[in-house]
Amino acid sequence: MSFGLRNSPSTFQRFITEVLRGLDFVFPYLDDVLIASSSEEEHEKHVKLVFDRFQQYGLRINLAKSVMGADQVEYLGYLITSEGSRPLPEKVEVIKTINCQTPSMNSEHF
Repeated sequence: MSFGLRNSPSTFQRFITEVLRGLDFVFPYLDDVLIASSSEEEHEKHVKLVFDRFQQYGLRINLAKSVMGADQVEYLGYLITSEGSRPLPEKVEVIKTINCQTPSMNSEHF
């Protein structure tokens, strides 16, 4: 799909959401797909289901860009672990360093 077109990202998001419909352990965002599992065995089953679904739709996966079976992963600005999710520390640090002593006009930048 040509991403020079204005609606290409939203069109692709709708497509990938449709491809993965019914797989409640999958969280797709454009070409990033997070697969959440409770155990290694469950994760293997989940990954196979996603791979099968991609194959049904003629989609390919770049394994060199993939992370499989990780205990934690960075996804959309968050660190996702078995305990939950939290903002990436470097993202939080940027907010902490903002000078709040400046006039309120600068608060519009948030």
